[in-house]
Amino acid sequence: MAHCAEPTGFPLSINGETLDPGQLMMFVLNGMVQVSQAPGPDGKHEVGSRVLLQATPNQACFGVTWTGADTVDRMFAWVEMREDRAVEVTIERPVYTLTASASPLGGGIATGGGQYLCGTQATLQATPSSGWWFTGWSENCGGDTPSCTLTMNSAKSAIANFQVIGATPVPTPRAIPTPTPTPTPTPTVPPTVGPTPTHTPTLAPGITPTVTPTPTPTPTPAPTATPIPPPTGGKIVFVRRIDSNNLEIYVMDADGSSQTRLTTNVATEGDPAWSSDGNKIAFSSDRDGSKKIYIMNADGSGVARLTTDPVEDQNPSWSPDGSKITWNSLRDGNWEIYVMNSDGTSPTRLTFNSARDASPEWSSDGNKIAFQSERDGNWEIYVMNSDGTGPTRLTSNSTSDVSPSWSPDGTKIAWSSSRDGNWEIYVMDADGTSQERLTSNSIDDFRPDWSPDGTKLAFYTERDGNWEIYAMDADGSNQTNLSDNPAYEILPDWGP
Repeated sequence: MAHCAEPTGFPLSINGETLDPGQLMMFVLNGMVQVSQAPGPDGKHEVGSRVLLQATPNQACFGVTWTGADTVDRMFAWVEMREDRAVEVTIERPVYTLTASASPLGGGIATGGGQYLCGTQATLQATPSSGWWFTGWSENCGGDTPSCTLTMNSAKSAIANFQVIGATPVPTPRAIPTPTPTPTPTPTVPPTVGPTPTHTPTLAPGITPTVTPTPTPTPTPAPTATPIPPPTGGKIVFVRRIDSNNLEIYVMDADGSSQTRLTTNVATEGDPAWSSDGNKIAFSSDRDGSKKIYIMNADGSGVARLTTDPVEDQNPSWSPDGSKITWNSLRDGNWEIYVMNSDGTSPTRLTFNSARDASPEWSSDGNKIAFQSERDGNWEIYVMNSDGTGPTRLTSNSTSDVSPSWSPDGTKIAWSSSRDGNWEIYVMDADGTSQERLTSNSIDDFRPDWSPDGTKLAFYTERDGNWEIYAMDADGSNQTNLSDNPAYEILPDWGP
């Protein structure tokens, strides 16, 4: 009896076009799609392989919609090759509704509501009716001037509040100050009273007293303490998805306990990065339209925007002394790496290449920056001097190598690679030698980051059915789920 041969692979098409052998990128309307692994010589992906697709819009504030994929996460989609697969991706600028209303209804009108393309500015105007006056805005608008301008990066609403002329104004509630507690007085400790001196008798003339010297005791040498290495500690900042359109930044202890939310915003927060002293966190957010670089205190307070260019900025990384931040930006037409002072001043471009450069990571001595680049045809890990000179390629692989992370002592670089069929965590010497695989799992493992003492690595993985933050020893052993939450968690950064 004749038997049908088992298939060796299946083709993958994007928007009706099948990927060719070796093809890793395809241009689509309003952007492009990159795949984590190219089809083989026969134009097919290996049976059971899991392919990651990343969509990159040409312009800021464009949304991405996927159909035909197994798993979707905004710009990313995953497909498992068990049959011929056809994926559709739509990159377009979403439209958001701005609702404007008056309170009370007869007190006046609020104009300017309607539908707006993402990223555009909407101006509202409050006009009181005869006999009424405007008292201020509420909801997404604030202030007491009749005009209000909003950046439309989500659906928003605003209420214009009015009051009858001559009526007693409604007072603005004031916070009740917390009384300063009276310090508990420290009890006065009475002075230590010494022994009463003994009376020295008067000796007869000519008699010399005999003084017996008190021997000086031989000091006992203090034992030499055996140094104990500090335990792995610090805190891990990460991103948790609240709903399909809302990613927020959280922090937890190194053992996964005390998970605390730091940001509360309807926008998408991402790419958190600790300053070396642990006092600040840099991150990206699209709360003002497109992704920009922000910083905040370690408790989530004091948020300040650093970049203002209208296109996207992502992946901040602090210099070891905290004086500078490097990041990648689309401001010059494609992803390039920049550096600025930590207050956002003096932005300077470091890379000049027609290909994409991204994910910069500062070395612990401040002299080098590792990054990923497509300048040789696919994503590879490079390192350059902190002023952008001397770029050197460290990995050479037909698939993708991304997300480099320096060890605290500067001798190692960990990164993610798809070279073995799916995304795994690897480590190598800082010069690119001794490349070693740390994870071995049929599910993707991404974005390694070192603990402050260099003994462990944090990363995120979908091996438990949803994205979770894991930690493992620096040799890949003792892999442990830290976040352990029904939501998904990504992008860990281990701080002091």
